[in-house]
Amino acid sequence: METVFFSFKNHLLILLLFSVLLLILTIHPLEAESEDAAIISRFQQYLQINTAQPTPQYQQSADFLISQAKSIGLEFRSIEFAQNKPLVLLKWPGSDPTLP
Repeated sequence: METVFFSFKNHLLILLLFSVLLLILTIHPLEAESEDAAIISRFQQYLQINTAQPTPQYQQSADFLISQAKSIGLEFRSIEFAQNKPLVLLKWPGSDPTLP
């Protein structure tokens, strides 16, 4: 009899945990879908920048990357080793500034 009660308690606990998980998963996708849409939109904006030869718009793509870096607080630097061909370096500082 004791094992039956123990099994019932386990099933009840599992059912409760499953219900909470189901509730979380039904609420979270709305936020995730919105975030996914924003990510896809930014990627589409980047893809609209012409970087194909013979007249690539490298500076426009670099400016886009820099604007995205600024929006999330990344440090950035734009370097040109060749004229009109910028290289964008992004830096994401860690939580411990003493580390390299």
